Amino acid sequence: MDFSLFPAERVRLEAYTLVNLSASYDIFNYLQVYGRVENLFDTEYEEVLGYTTPALSGYAGIKISL
Repeated sequence: MDFSLFPAERVRLEAYTLVNLSASYDIFNYLQVYGRVENLFDTEYEEVLGYTTPALSGYAGIKISL
């Protein structure tokens, strides 16, 4: 592969702030519900130039301990 096509120069990307939230609640001793939100304000950012990152995302679930 000809790497001269991809010059390796440092680029300073714009600053960004991410807000992520998570919570869990024990309903019973053996039952827990949980959830999390990532990128709460849907910030557009890049950690590496040209590679986008996930937008607003949400996850939830239950955990049963026997």
